[in-house]
Amino acid sequence: MGAGNTLFKDKGLLALIALFIVLTPVLLTPWVHGHDGLGYYMILRSFWIDGDLDFTNEISRFQDRFPDLTFPKSEITGLPYTHYGVGNAILWTPFFAVAHGYVKFNHALGGGIPADGFSSPYITLVSFASAFYAFLGLVFLYLTLRQYFSLAANLTATLLIWFATPLLYYMYLSPTVSHANSFFSVTLFLFVWHKTRKARTAKGWILLGLLSALVFLVRQEDSVVFIVPAIESLMVYARKLPRIDMTLLKNNVLYLLALVVGVLPQFIFFNHVYGYWSVTGAQLKQHAFDPSNLFHAYKIFIAQDHGLFLWIPVSLLGIIGWYFLAKKEKTMAIGALATLILFVLFTASVKQWMALGSFSARHFIGILSIFGWGIAALFAHLERRVPRPYLFCITGLFIAWNLNIIVQYGSGLLGLQDPMHLPTVLHNTIYELPQRIITIAKDFLFNRGSFIRP
Repeated sequence: MGAGNTLFKDKGLLALIALFIVLTPVLLTPWVHGHDGLGYYMILRSFWIDGDLDFTNEISRFQDRFPDLTFPKSEITGLPYTHYGVGNAILWTPFFAVAHGYVKFNHALGGGIPADGFSSPYITLVSFASAFYAFLGLVFLYLTLRQYFSLAANLTATLLIWFATPLLYYMYLSPTVSHANSFFSVTLFLFVWHKTRKARTAKGWILLGLLSALVFLVRQEDSVVFIVPAIESLMVYARKLPRIDMTLLKNNVLYLLALVVGVLPQFIFFNHVYGYWSVTGAQLKQHAFDPSNLFHAYKIFIAQDHGLFLWIPVSLLGIIGWYFLAKKEKTMAIGALATLILFVLFTASVKQWMALGSFSARHFIGILSIFGWGIAALFAHLERRVPRPYLFCITGLFIAWNLNIIVQYGSGLLGLQDPMHLPTVLHNTIYELPQRIITIAKDFLFNRGSFIRP
């Protein structure tokens, strides 16, 4: 009880809750749009409304709005198939069920809201679910960081991850893709890993394995974070050499077994819709691996086409901060660096790593919390050396940059396929936005569909 009271007296946590309550009704844009948005949502809708996983009707319903929307059909099953993770449907299910219950209740009262999985209550609650899960991820990040850093450093890092990265966009303006949920699943995994690491029982390892499975089910690329408990275990083994820690070895096996059992729904899904236990072929052409791309891995950081440092410059603060994090918590710092290296190598090896036709360096959203650790460590170091107003200005600049890019993208000043051409972005900021800001604000508030594009 005492711990709970302390938690709800935490000023930083209360500030985060207040921001979420105020901003969500204004910013949340409930809709299913584009290839990815439908790709994730149709798994949920088809399973619960149609009682199958035949996506033909979901695809045909959206092709009027998105003429280029295509999903290949399996030559084995004849069904449209997708490589998307089923974890999003699992996370959305409780909210979808509430929406379905509301619609049925509405029918009992004589209302006419269609109970088809497409009507407003379903889309609104599923969209809210993504925003809510992303917020929970921010809370888990905050609760992890407060073990080490001051309130100011902790809160600043959490706010920068929220408002100075594309998490804000995918939390509120594109909520039916996987990124908000992937941030939640990874941050929850890391929170539990950190919470249990000093006295993790066999049950704790099983829980960690199941949470690892959730990460995989939501967005398979984010599985690189599994390197964190691997590094932790290797460090323990190394300390105890030449003996082998048999208890840890047994717990590692339990972890792997829980992970394998937890990811089975994804492969069962693949086998049902595709006719095989993994997806290949036309659906994965743009995601095919090309090892020669590894020679250009540096472009992940600096490329105008969704390079990390141009689109999410606050990530630089996180990477610098890992040096100071290592002085407090070496395992977390090593884990963060290893996660980034593996993620970059994996992403670079994919044919279409730049993810054109979407906003920002979205691939990195799932692992944003590792940058949050570094940002908190850096600000904790600076707050004893730099006057606080300067730190506020630094924070404000990174947030302003991200909001500026979101507005330019939403209003069409920055096109769907446009690279980050700094002279153009600066020209828009200085000359175009001041002239159009009133119109853009009106579109955002009263004609959201014209502001936010697929």
